[in-house]
Amino acid sequence: MALGIDKLRRELINAGTAGIAHTPLYYKVRGLMNSDEFKALIDTLHQLEMIQIFEGNAKRGPSPRIYRGTKKITGSQVYEAIIGEHQP
Repeated sequence: MALGIDKLRRELINAGTAGIAHTPLYYKVRGLMNSDEFKALIDTLHQLEMIQIFEGNAKRGPSPRIYRGTKKITGSQVYEAIIGEHQP
């Protein structure tokens, strides 16, 4: 899971201020985590204000979710914050 967190974090940083859509982001990390883990990680990062979530515009079909990392995702305490969020 740690490799998946690191990969997702790097992809969000590399996407910059434009962000990255849900499907391309999941495709980049799906070998390192399953869809439930991905959803839980996205939810946790959003709760910790490390990412922003936007609804994109689609001409047809559902609107894609766009994820954009905030400055907090570049900090050195990312792993500790995520693990702390999941402690009982």
